[in-house]
Amino acid sequence: SRLYTRFGLLYNLPLYPLIFVVSFSRWLVMRTSRIPQWPAEVEEACRIAEDDPVNRGAEHNPPQLWKLMWALEGKKKLEKRLGVEVEAQRRIQAHLQAKYGQQ
Repeated sequence: SRLYTRFGLLYNLPLYPLIFVVSFSRWLVMRTSRIPQWPAEVEEACRIAEDDPVNRGAEHNPPQLWKLMWALEGKKKLEKRLGVEVEAQRRIQAHLQAKYGQQ
């Protein structure tokens, strides 16, 4: 799948001008828009546990995010990250099944 991802970079080469226009537009909107803020009671109700292995906050991004984005992360790191995600999905499914049963 890694080869396919790298091949995809070349395969999508004709789309790069469109991707550039969309990226520039997104950058402009992100620079000129206000960051939304949740009310304090919503923030408190949705607080993420410190030991939550599925926390997707920006503080957990890898130091070299570009390697992940360009499929250059390395097999061991990729397998480790995917293993954490699969285990989290398994726990979520088990929790939902215990709460709601088979449907």
